[in-house]
Amino acid sequence: MLAADLESCTDDDVAYAGSATRDGEPVIALEQCLGPMLPAEDFDAPDDLRRDYALLCGAGATPDRFAGLPALHLERGASVPGERVSATLRVPQSAPFFEDHFPRRPVFPATLLLDRQIRLALELARESLAPAEGGELAAVRVLDVKVRSFIAPGQSLELVAERVAAAGWNAKLSARANGKPVATARVEIAARSGA
Repeated sequence: MLAADLESCTDDDVAYAGSATRDGEPVIALEQCLGPMLPAEDFDAPDDLRRDYALLCGAGATPDRFAGLPALHLERGASVPGERVSATLRVPQSAPFFEDHFPRRPVFPATLLLDRQIRLALELARESLAPAEGGELAAVRVLDVKVRSFIAPGQSLELVAERVAAAGWNAKLSARANGKPVATARVEIAARSGA
């Protein structure tokens, strides 16, 4: 079950939170997130947006509509074991998700960026945390997500996950393009028992 809460919305940005649960058990929570607002007509045709909204409110898309994701590999860079790791993510020049995100001005989805940042943080956490037998490490909370600029097809991003002193195991996440900040977040990682 996915849930989203819009905390505020202005002409410039939207503040939101969200969560995912499975069988009533928490999977992950998003807190204190901020994203830019955009002029929709620059990214998608208004009539297409209306049609897609009606589809979402109705029966939904057919299960075979989306063929999946291309491989999004991280090229591991410099690291300090258990403390900091960097990697390069090369955004594909073309991919099926750009058809929906967005037809007039393709943008790499922030959810895919966050997924790769969390994977990098999990690699770092595995260097200093060991779950109990049969367990696994998982991101349980993501905080302070801030998307600062759009990511175009073909861009190369430098991702960094850096452990921060806090209760539990936490990491600061950042993404930069051409030396400029693109997105930041924090993630809390914990051991989960196997299901």
